[in-house]
Amino acid sequence: MSDNRKKQVYAEALERAFHAYHAKQRDAAETALREAIGLAPDVAEGRVHLANLYAEQLRYQEAADILRPVQAHPGVDAMLDWNTFMATWSAGDRETAGPVIQKLLHRSDLTTEQRRLLKQCAKQNGDFQTALQLASGLGPDSYTTEIRWQMWLLRGLRLVPPPIRPLLLRRIEGLLRRFQQWTWMQLWLECACATLPRSIEWPKKLGANYRQIRDPYNPQFQQEARMYQEALWRKPGDPDTVLLLLRILYDMGQWQAVLDLFQAHPVVTWPELEAVCLMNLGQTARAVPLYQAIVAQSASPVAALALGLIALEEGDGKTAQAHFAQIQTERGPELLGRFFSAISEVLQEKGTAAADGQWILDRLAIAEEVLAGEGAIHAGPCWLCGNDAPRIPLWRDTQTGWLRSRCPACSMISVFPPPAPEAIQALYTGAARKDHTLQHLYKAGVEPVLHAPEAECRRLPCFQEMTDWGADFDWAAFEQSLGHPKRMLDIGCSAGKEVQVFLNCGWQAEGIDLDDDAVAYGQSRGIPLRVGTVEDLESRAGEFHLIVLLDVIEHIADPAGFLRRCQALLAPGGVLFLKTPCADSLPHAFVGSRWLEASEHLHFFSRKTLRHLVERSGLEWIACRQTMEAPTPFLHEAVWQSRFYPQALYTWIGRLHVGDTLAALAQKPKKMGQARGSRVKDKTT
Repeated sequence: MSDNRKKQVYAEALERAFHAYHAKQRDAAETALREAIGLAPDVAEGRVHLANLYAEQLRYQEAADILRPVQAHPGVDAMLDWNTFMATWSAGDRETAGPVIQKLLHRSDLTTEQRRLLKQCAKQNGDFQTALQLASGLGPDSYTTEIRWQMWLLRGLRLVPPPIRPLLLRRIEGLLRRFQQWTWMQLWLECACATLPRSIEWPKKLGANYRQIRDPYNPQFQQEARMYQEALWRKPGDPDTVLLLLRILYDMGQWQAVLDLFQAHPVVTWPELEAVCLMNLGQTARAVPLYQAIVAQSASPVAALALGLIALEEGDGKTAQAHFAQIQTERGPELLGRFFSAISEVLQEKGTAAADGQWILDRLAIAEEVLAGEGAIHAGPCWLCGNDAPRIPLWRDTQTGWLRSRCPACSMISVFPPPAPEAIQALYTGAARKDHTLQHLYKAGVEPVLHAPEAECRRLPCFQEMTDWGADFDWAAFEQSLGHPKRMLDIGCSAGKEVQVFLNCGWQAEGIDLDDDAVAYGQSRGIPLRVGTVEDLESRAGEFHLIVLLDVIEHIADPAGFLRRCQALLAPGGVLFLKTPCADSLPHAFVGSRWLEASEHLHFFSRKTLRHLVERSGLEWIACRQTMEAPTPFLHEAVWQSRFYPQALYTWIGRLHVGDTLAALAQKPKKMGQARGSRVKDKTT
């Protein structure tokens, strides 16, 4: 093969790997990257991508091994050291991980998350000086306070005679558990792990504590898995620890790792978990017998649902209906059974072209959970449709006590009565908000795109979801028609990831947000952000060709006035992209009032109500997508994940347009006075 041909095939393999990765086909991505490495073993690019893929799957040792042949390339040595550190620490070998920290400690290119993990390891090793040095670059004083407390706790424990330590540790642990002091529990259990290095009890308890304080946006999966790995390091083959590790690996989506662990420990059995991992990996021929045995033994509704989804995927609607008909107990699974039984019938009659599940949801007339003890609410006219009929009470937020209710005329769900502006503002201020895990994730998302090339940015999911609308909207023609400069505004930009992506793609992009901490972080990276509201931009009417609203509209007290201001900021022909949770969705029907516990969300839209709002604002409705976002199951772990629902369920929810996320595209008319309405019929309506 000629050198030019090799370069072409290499580039094609990287392209296939990129698309496979973003389609969540990790095996295909790995195969393509290995093909690329085989063509150019001395080129760093393919190896770096494969190492990143391995690291995402917690295969840190393999990531380190794949990088060694090109470690002399700029930047690769840092990746190699980092993956070596993670490989040893994740295996529970903290002593070997400690020296690697010193190699990484003084690097200026460490991300915030990397510093956090290095600090955690140093603290667990009892190297408090290094931990304090790392914590000094993380911001909040709480980190250094935490480390100093643990340092004194550990010193005090080491003064206690060894035979008495376990008893003292258990007594204090019991008190902390009784009063639900989970953060102090974490510090105490870390001290126990350090002072009793041979005991398996304390790493397991620390892992369980991480689960107890789990944050849905960053559920501390890796920390929990790491503690179970450490327990296995201390006592190899312990069945109870293997079961704990199996569960957390499943929660992390590491299905192949689960199967590998089953193979390494054949005495441990968990048929439901093994079956769902096989199904998620596409090995349905091996999953079906397991599911059939589970149904025969326990009439499991989830196993019956899985068999029905497999039959549905294979085009066998009658078999699918038979499996769905078996689901007759429990509200949630029974609802899914009725829904997918109706879907099977429709697909048999009309084919996949009719696979819009929203009208089937409506046809099933699923009984909505109405808040007990609350009468009809007389709160004045509905802000969207003006109807003055009493509203239907649905649920109260657990944090604020605000009541969410539905308008009987247009089905708009909002907080009624509207809370005071001061009460809304209080949700966005304070140290707890700034230190929330979601804010850390927004900041962490900025780092990978700061210097990303245009071609890579245009393939990123965050760019594709805004610009890839198929036949509904020709983005390439729209962008070409703008000439230069092309101006983009991200309202509610947080730390500015999307702003940076559009900057890299040749746009004049900027962002605005109320979160001064997130804005300051983006500004420190050179991203043009500012603190403020849409009202602060009134002098720039008609300036922007694209306005982005990612999970913003549901937070706004006056959505109608807000969108009118956004419309005024758009240039004639400019487009608005917005994304928001969808209330009229199968997940909402399934989960009920536990669907989305987000205190700051004041409104919950459906396709119909969102379209009504957009068109009232003087914009033309172009298209809408209703999808299932990946984080949703983890927001309701007790409902979804504990029952081992297969990924095929989430795939079908997205395919049938009944997911809990709406993405919409609208356009400002090019001529003043042009008739309002929909220029392109929404194919999902």
